[in-house]
Amino acid sequence: MYEDMSGLMGFTYSESDTRMCFSSAKSWQLGWYAKRSIDISAGGLRSYQGEVAGIIEDPSVESDPPILIKLNTSTSTDYYLNFNLASSFNRGTREGANRVLITEQGGDGENYEQSWLVQKLSRGMK
Repeated sequence: MYEDMSGLMGFTYSESDTRMCFSSAKSWQLGWYAKRSIDISAGGLRSYQGEVAGIIEDPSVESDPPILIKLNTSTSTDYYLNFNLASSFNRGTREGANRVLITEQGGDGENYEQSWLVQKLSRGMK
């Protein structure tokens, strides 16, 4: 059962004009923000400190902050982070609006797997 209402691939809506993006895990899998993504893995880059651009930002502007961050674990289950900016084509998001969302998904982000919203972070949360 899909209960993640933060994106279109996690929950079904009856409206035909819903304005929502895919979750960070699904966006990573589709490669939509490849130029504005960071992969934090156990064997390489281990941290990131800085801004995260809203999910609606232009993915082709490479010099801007990342839109997606993948937290690559030593297992096939990884975590994906994005800022769920509720504006423009994502203004209809139903869960986690204007919050940093962390989504879990198996398959190393390359294959279809069900994803789960595991955390919604607000400003100042640690």
